[in-house]
Amino acid sequence: QNINRVYYGTDTRAFSLLLGSWLALCWPIDRLNASLTTHAARILDGVGIGALLITLLGFFTLPGQSSWTYRGGMFFYSLIGMILIATVVHPGSHMNRWLTNPFFTWIGQRSYGIYVYQLPVMVFYERVVEIGRHPVINALVECLLILAISELSYRLVEQPLAHYQWRYLPASIRHWIDFKMHDWHQWLKVGPVVIICFIALCGLMLPSKPAKKSAVQTRIEKSRQATAAKNKQIAKGKTAKVNVNSKSLQKKYGLTSNQLKAASELKVTAIGDSVMADASQDIQEIMPHAYVDAEVGRQGSATPAVIKDLKAKGQLQKNVILNLGTNGAMDSQTINDILTAIGKDHQVYWITPHVPTRDWEQTVCDQIKQAAKQNANVHVIDWNQAANGHAEWFAQDKVHMNEQGNAYFTRLIVKTILKNK
Repeated sequence: QNINRVYYGTDTRAFSLLLGSWLALCWPIDRLNASLTTHAARILDGVGIGALLITLLGFFTLPGQSSWTYRGGMFFYSLIGMILIATVVHPGSHMNRWLTNPFFTWIGQRSYGIYVYQLPVMVFYERVVEIGRHPVINALVECLLILAISELSYRLVEQPLAHYQWRYLPASIRHWIDFKMHDWHQWLKVGPVVIICFIALCGLMLPSKPAKKSAVQTRIEKSRQATAAKNKQIAKGKTAKVNVNSKSLQKKYGLTSNQLKAASELKVTAIGDSVMADASQDIQEIMPHAYVDAEVGRQGSATPAVIKDLKAKGQLQKNVILNLGTNGAMDSQTINDILTAIGKDHQVYWITPHVPTRDWEQTVCDQIKQAAKQNANVHVIDWNQAANGHAEWFAQDKVHMNEQGNAYFTRLIVKTILKNK
């Protein structure tokens, strides 16, 4: 299955919790010897410094799209984190003293709030703001919002609850329900709490319903079914004919009859993710020889295996269209593996992604353009630039196209390929 199953699965992530639990059992703070020899203390400090440096290195070198992350990488860094914590809590080590400062103390006291609020802030902020254009600035804004909300939560929720005398709870409840004792100032405090509790109870009592499929999901499913049927026909050597004189086709795709004729004769293999799956029917409508292999959520790291499989089946044409990068940036090794799997004897047309809601948009675009500079057989289809400023081409998620966007997407692919012929 895709990597989300590994990342979000409790069974595939339990090692972090279990390592911490094991440390608490075998390394109890109240039983550790504070009077270590100088040599032992140096060893402990050295291990702690090493674990800290490896942890910092991991922040910059453990990408979410790398297969190694899910084949031991997360476990390795959890193990390193456990070792770092072991050296910090040991009373004979100097790590705790070295790492103690007002900033770290402030962060530590609010760390649970930061952990809790980071996801909702990111989800709602990135729903409104297109962070892809200015990822660093937007990341700083998100951090400030998370810290501000965590500070308010710490002062107004966590600390009052932590110091509340719970034995007085029955009296407090009687006070809250005594309407005569409340003025409007008190209702400003009690009212929102009552409303939130009521909404929460209603939500808990509502029957769970399966999420409805969006229009994009429904269209992608239909496109995949139609594409699979056409792929079978292509594999058998059967293809539909394109009416190159059709005025409706010429108008829909903005192509002349000569361009439609040339497109209908192109033999291509298109490999991509959900964006390619969504546009596959349009692609095969004017390029009936196009064999499309598109998968929702496809990562760049999974693509070399797909290419090898297509080669083995004899379905990798001389012209290869790639639509990868919607779901995350790729490292240089992954890009090299993809191009090596395709081979120098093929012409590669790589589409730059339009993902304005993700911080990797510009990174992927730069990676594709760099690959084109370094490889003579790689050509850029700059969908990112063409789509910029055309919100009317996209669905609500701003990534997948609507019918109009799919037509422009297909038109750009055809024109770029014909231009390089």
